[in-house]
Amino acid sequence: MDKSQLDSIPKNTGVYKFYNKEGDILYIGKALNLKARGKSYFQNTHFDRPHIIPMISLINDVEVIETNNEIESLILESALIKKYKPKFNLELKDDKSYSWIFISLQEKFPRVSIIRSIKKGDYEQGELFGPYPRGKTIKSIFNYVRKIHPFRTCKDMSKGPCLYYHLDLCTAPCIENISSKEYKKIIESITKFLRGEERSILNSLKSNMKKYSQKQEFEKAIILRDKLDDLEYLSQGINISPWENLQEDTEQEKIQKFFKLLKRKFGINNDIRRIECFDVSSFKGQSAYGSMSVSVNSELNTGDYRVFKIKENKEDDISMMCEVLQRRFKFIDSRVKDSSLSVSPDLVILDGGKAHLQMLKKYIPDKIPLLGISKGKYLKKENQKLKDELWIFTGTRVEKIDISQPKLFIRLRDEAHRFGIKHYRKNIQKNLRKSDLDKIEGIGQKRKKLLLKYFKTLSNIKKASFEEINAVLKNKNVSRRVYDHLRSKS
Repeated sequence: MDKSQLDSIPKNTGVYKFYNKEGDILYIGKALNLKARGKSYFQNTHFDRPHIIPMISLINDVEVIETNNEIESLILESALIKKYKPKFNLELKDDKSYSWIFISLQEKFPRVSIIRSIKKGDYEQGELFGPYPRGKTIKSIFNYVRKIHPFRTCKDMSKGPCLYYHLDLCTAPCIENISSKEYKKIIESITKFLRGEERSILNSLKSNMKKYSQKQEFEKAIILRDKLDDLEYLSQGINISPWENLQEDTEQEKIQKFFKLLKRKFGINNDIRRIECFDVSSFKGQSAYGSMSVSVNSELNTGDYRVFKIKENKEDDISMMCEVLQRRFKFIDSRVKDSSLSVSPDLVILDGGKAHLQMLKKYIPDKIPLLGISKGKYLKKENQKLKDELWIFTGTRVEKIDISQPKLFIRLRDEAHRFGIKHYRKNIQKNLRKSDLDKIEGIGQKRKKLLLKYFKTLSNIKKASFEEINAVLKNKNVSRRVYDHLRSKS
């Protein structure tokens, strides 16, 4: 890593991310002084943290995010580690969450509580303060503030006064011991304090601590000092949204992240604009179709969808896909009028797994990356559906990619399947409409409709007399051919 990169790091509080030359995040950390922390990795022996020693030689770049205070850097560090799970971060990868204070402001008598698990939308009916990394501190401050401003914590007010009322920690709005207006003044004081706007509690503690120090009652002064530190910690301004950095990547972010991975693995520099996905649909090798769905600039381009009728009867999907790919790619750079087939894709996706990619890669031009999407062996917990697995052909072998899949790829696979099934069913319906009547000279669609409208079924026509058939067709020669042909089939 270049020394100039370290010199350009600010001295402020914040979070840093180390990258390797491929652009992967190696490590995420926090620091009160980003510059000093960054340089320390290249100066110390790290005997206290031997697991990061192999990382030092891999560091190629560093990115820093400045924060306003230590709490913000703690929160941001945890969020980023949980999101990216860097190889050399051994801690904070689990699902342990920070503590938050929630006030249910939409209620007549707002409830105050400590929570440790949140989802977007769960707490939109109130105000959320935090997150706070130090759980013990938030509990002690929660109880301390409650002594000054008693508040309700119960979920059910119908049960009447609880123990906290008798301990003077609740004003018992459940028995109308306090008006809604008076209670909301208490809540307003609490919210002001949590926002860092209410300084009266802090000023009172500072004043009392000073008095104890002057009286040389140092033990009491130390207790107040610690409480003052906790209160100031709790009331630090936090400008990080509860959902920022904790939410999933957007669809576009997933696509761009995946494209970067492809470019790195395949050594390509071109942008990935056009993606083509292939699937086959058939019934025991009969009436088989190959289908191609297309996206351009991450948007489905239905005008470029194409279907290929499989010319030869084949029993397996791989053989059918082989024919489809050969026919599709022979048109690249040709003068064929179909512009969708003459242009080369930047990425090819097949509906299939490891075996499909191994057998079919030779039919894809070398410079085009190849992916496969298959139904996996494991179920998604939320809806018990088989989880899709993503495979990539890296030149000599096929490997599974364990990353969050862009929905675009799944949509393309589903679109290819839908488009193929559409043409497969259309062909089946067309074949079903054919009958022995089509083989008879003089019987076209008009006369066939007349017969089926009158007799309803082919079986009824076979049972009909010559006179009955002729009464419908009003042509003795054609009626005779119909009667003789169907009787010969009986």
